[in-house]
Parts: sequence; structure tokens; C-alpha cells
Amino acid sequence: MTDNDISFWAQSISISLGISIYMTSGEEEIVRVLKNNPFFKLISNVNLKKFANKYTNICVKKVSYFIEGPFSTYFMIICLDENFNKNLVIGPFINKVVSKDEILEVTSLLNFDYSLVEEIVKYYNTVPIVENLKLISLINLFLEKYFNTNGPFPFIFIQKNNLSENNFDFNINLDNISFSSIENQYKMENEFLNYVSAGNFSSACITFKNLILDAEVNFKLDSYFYSSSGFFMLNSMLKKSVESSGVHPTYLDSVFRRYNLIISSNKNLNKNMALKMIKDYCNLVTKYSLNYINPLLRKIIAYINYNYSSELTVSGISNHFGITSNYLYCLFKKEMGISAIEFINKTRIDEASKLIRETDMQIQNVAESVGLNDTSYFARLFKKYMGITPSRYKKNFNL
Repeated sequence: MTDNDISFWAQSISISLGISIYMTSGEEEIVRVLKNNPFFKLISNVNLKKFANKYTNICVKKVSYFIEGPFSTYFMIICLDENFNKNLVIGPFINKVVSKDEILEVTSLLNFDYSLVEEIVKYYNTVPIVENLKLISLINLFLEKYFNTNGPFPFIFIQKNNLSENNFDFNINLDNISFSSIENQYKMENEFLNYVSAGNFSSACITFKNLILDAEVNFKLDSYFYSSSGFFMLNSMLKKSVESSGVHPTYLDSVFRRYNLIISSNKNLNKNMALKMIKDYCNLVTKYSLNYINPLLRKIIAYINYNYSSELTVSGISNHFGITSNYLYCLFKKEMGISAIEFINKTRIDEASKLIRETDMQIQNVAESVGLNDTSYFARLFKKYMGITPSRYKKNFNL
């Protein structure tokens, strides 16, 4: 990828997100970019050179540094060259609207002159609001093309400790971070994602806990993993990992969007929530991974899973994929050990049992929801595959 290609990407993202992106080739250029930020001009005694120097000392290729600035502003610095000849500086941006009350609360703690408050409010009116997940996804796509390798790529979060007496300080001593620590973090991240893509929840869970422990000891970043930014990043990484296991995007998108909503609401963002998210993605692999079967049958199964609530027939499916009904029968028998009709029925009953367990829907409505309008036929199928009638099954779960 040439410098012109990088510039074109930067301009495109800058226009679509309304965010500033600069390509820099040294520490002095980063300092100059930060100095042009109106906020840092207001707080004139911030040592930007010291801050930039901390970054240059640990710059590692393929790593993006998510930098938390004052008053919930953020920058992203992407290292494209370990010799520090090429970097992308993105920002500043914010994740949410910052109210005047929030600004007043912080400025009062810092003993700022009240006249600065209005200037800071004006500044925030010019700062773009950018969704972390969207930006991280765009950066991952860019890095995949730039380095010609699959992601996801690691992010290191550089936190601010606090602002006191108008000083901007960091609670992470980046000078002491060794390359072996970063390499170990890479290794554990890859192990973790490999376990997820294999649907191995227990091993993924253990590796994730070790990852958190390592982040706490070596990077002082354990709290970041349980922040909204950390959860957005985890959700994106898990999605990418499970996608490689052959799970159809339909199922992935459903889980991905659900967790995006939960993260956005800032509810229950803790260790248990992270483990539940990992478990749900691992379950997608164990239930829907199709890497081991014929590519055509993979598409047919995805089609059935997506359309089970509609009227499905062997001839209709065969016509849709341009094959004969006999060939469809042979495909299922060879790869799955059952016929297409049996697979459709089993899929419908699996979904019906889930609806009975997790909702208050009436049996007739459940049957219609999975494409079986004949309640008697639905009851016979349910008993065949579940060994119990749907009404008894519902009663058992309501005890």
C-alpha cells in the first residue's frame, strides 16, 4: 500500500466520521499535531513532548494505541513502522455528548478560571462523536489491507490517571513495558481467539482470565477490559474470530448487535458479562460452524436456518440452488447422516423448544413461528425429537 493509498483511506474516513487523521513520521510531528488541539492550548503546561516520547519508546508495528485524554477525549495512534517512520494519528474525538454540568464538575476540581468553561464548551461543540466499535472495525480493515494479513489487531489502551493542579498525568509507565511482555500479550490473544473459533469455552475462559491478569500486572489495563471501550473491542474480536469458523453471518450479526446494545446501555459490564459473551460466541461455533462439510451444503444449511419459519420443501430448496432433489438428498445423507426433511424438522423443533423455554408464547403460536401451522403435526414432531409433548415440556420449565 502506497502513501497515496494511505492518504486516500485517511481522507475517506475523515469525511465519513468527521474526524481528523494525520500521517506522521516522527515524535516532533505528533507533538505538533497535539499542540494544534485547542484544548491543549487551554492547558498550556501539558508536557506533550514527554507524552509523545513515551509512545515512541514502545511503538510496535501492527499495534494501535488508544489514548484517553482529558475530559473523555480520545486519540488513536496507529504504528505502521517499528522504526517510527510512519504513524497515523486520529483524533481528537469523544464517545458521547459531554454536558456543561460535567465540564463544570471537573473544572471546579481543577480550580480552572470560570472563564475557561465557556471556551471548553465551545471546544466540545467542534469535537466529533465517534463510536469506538465503528472506528476499531475500520482500523482493522485498513491494517488487514496494509499488512496483507488477517486481523484482528491488538489495541493498547493508555489511560489518564487524573487531572490535578492543571497537570495531565498518566498512570501507566510505558517506559517499563518490555517487548517480551507485548509479545506474550499477542500470544495469549491469539490463543484466546483460537479457542473461541474452535468453540472451546473452558479453554477460552481460562486464557481470557490469564489475559486480564497479564494486562493488570504488565500494563495496568485490567479496568479497561471492563469499560465500554473494552467490551466493544472484545465484541468485535469475538465476532471476527467466530466468523473464521464458518458460522453464517446471520447468526453472528444477531449476537453482535445484541451485545452492542447491552454495552451501549452500560449495564452489567463486569467479569461475568465478559464470560457470558465469550460463552455465547463459543456456542455459535458448536451449533452453527459448518467448516467441516461440503461448501454447497454449508450454503443450503444456512438457507434453511434462516428460512425455517417459512414454507420449506425439498423441491423448493433444490430449485433455489439449481440442483436436483435426488442430489440434495444424497448431500444430506452423506454429510449429515439424515435427509433434508429430517434436518428441516429438527431445526424447527430445536427453535421451538427454545421459544417454549425462553418465552410465554402459546404452543400454537410457537408452532406457527417455526413454520408448522398444523398444531397436531407439530406436537407429533416435537415428541419424536424431544421425547415429550410440547405442553408437558412447557409445564416442566414453568415449575
